[in-house]
Amino acid sequence: IPEMKTVLSGVVKSSLLTPRALLAKIIGLTLSLGAGLSVGKEGPNIHIACALAEICMQKFRIFRAVAINQAKRLDILGAACATGVAASF
Repeated sequence: IPEMKTVLSGVVKSSLLTPRALLAKIIGLTLSLGAGLSVGKEGPNIHIACALAEICMQKFRIFRAVAINQAKRLDILGAACATGVAASF
């Protein structure tokens, strides 16, 4: 969650929302929950949702106009954070 607060405050950290970070979060969360470890699901789900939103904004032409406008980009990432929280419950 602190990483997403950083991103939503407008600080550009390119390594936080990459496909590599997304894959690491998905694999790490799946393995830790499968092993029965006591981990919080909210933080990784928020990060996964934001990373998916960022990747969609970069890869799909229909979302490029949103990615160019910084205010709209932050709005979409905020909505993705809310989606990650909702997916946890």
